[in-house]
Amino acid sequence: MSHEHVSYLELLARGAATEAYDRPVLLARASGAGPETLAGLEEAKQLALRVRAELEGRRRREAELSALFATAHDLAGLRDLDAVLRAIVQRARALLGTEVAYLSLNDPAAGDTYMRVTEGSVSARFQQLRLGMGEGLGGLVAQTARPYVTDDYFDDERFQHTRTIDTAVRDEGLVAILGVPLTLGSQVIGVLFAADRRARVFEREQVALLGSFAAHAAVAIDTANLLAETRSALAELERANDIIRAHSAGIERAAEVHDRLSELVLRGGGVHDVTEAVSEVLGGTVEFTETTAGAVCWALYQAARTPEAGRRLAEECRPLLGTRAAGWDDLPHLPYTRQVLLEATRLNPPGWLVTRTATTDARLGAHHVPAGATLAYSPYLLAHLPGQYPDPDRFDPDRWAPGRQATDGPGRQIPASVFGGGARQCVGQDYALAEGVLMLASITARWKLRIDPEGPRQPRLPGLTLNPLRLHVTLAPTAPRP
Repeated sequence: MSHEHVSYLELLARGAATEAYDRPVLLARASGAGPETLAGLEEAKQLALRVRAELEGRRRREAELSALFATAHDLAGLRDLDAVLRAIVQRARALLGTEVAYLSLNDPAAGDTYMRVTEGSVSARFQQLRLGMGEGLGGLVAQTARPYVTDDYFDDERFQHTRTIDTAVRDEGLVAILGVPLTLGSQVIGVLFAADRRARVFEREQVALLGSFAAHAAVAIDTANLLAETRSALAELERANDIIRAHSAGIERAAEVHDRLSELVLRGGGVHDVTEAVSEVLGGTVEFTETTAGAVCWALYQAARTPEAGRRLAEECRPLLGTRAAGWDDLPHLPYTRQVLLEATRLNPPGWLVTRTATTDARLGAHHVPAGATLAYSPYLLAHLPGQYPDPDRFDPDRWAPGRQATDGPGRQIPASVFGGGARQCVGQDYALAEGVLMLASITARWKLRIDPEGPRQPRLPGLTLNPLRLHVTLAPTAPRP
């Protein structure tokens, strides 16, 4: 091996600059070396330069792969989608040494791909750009799932130039652009770009590098999306659990009140006993207003002014009770009395206005109801709607006969608007109905009523309840006193 060949090996060993490889040839020419020697040195120089280029390429690819693996590792540690996207464009810009990097995500509903995040961009127009499938370089990448590169975008006729896209690209000052697809399986979810504001040739190795990085980036995006969906689902599940727990607690409290009130009815407890029991269960102070008495007054009034209903009511109560007061064991034998009370309550519900508070955002027909809004409805108005009940102003106890379909709910045996429903249903429903039926039956069994022709006097403006102010009646015993 000649001294000159050793010189080239030394240059390769110390990583000398390209210009240094001319020195052995120049020294040989200066010392008067012959043509054959100079030709051999020139050949050795070219061979050394090729080896140098190969070594540099390998070192560059090794550095790029190291950077790629480091980037993939960093992306795997991110959980927030915005942080993942920002990291992707920052690393893409650093990997390829470009002035600008950006990322678009596909919008299947709109049928396009939109700019999601940029790095190094200065144009607001460019940052808000949307590209239809097949439009421009990015739209073509998104449509075909293939990488595209150009060293001068505006002179490249392969792309479908549109005024909107070209204006935005020109506003940003971009010239050379490389775009690679972000894919999950066969699905394209977006495009990753690297671009310069000057003409530049992207080498095949750089295209492959950005493509490899895009594959890792797509997985990171999918992982971040899945985590976001999981967090959202867990939060929604927690809200649902809170609602279920609250609902269950409400049902348990209602069941407890129901049991306490039923026990009080069996023991013959009065209103004050009921109030005390409800106060104890709810852990607060409970005030009461007399609604059952008002409902019984309306039932007596309607039965007295409707001969057929009055006759059937008397035929049910008087043979069963005689002159004694009705008791708990009599309730199963007083079905028509219950129908009379329900129909009177439908026509004149004691609670004429009810309010509810929305616990979550909801829709009521065409209206948006925000959480916390107070809603009000009137059982009185609902009971007099023709769409709810046929001939709604007519007193018809048979609406509630067993086996007959009530029009305000399939198989419902109680007017829905009177006691409410769901978790906020009146806890005293069964007690009130039982008490009202027993009162109505006891009065009907012992007394004949003649109603004042003027009927009950009602207040011009209702108060808390819709009870009559005054009801004039004449009473006569059904049987002579002993």
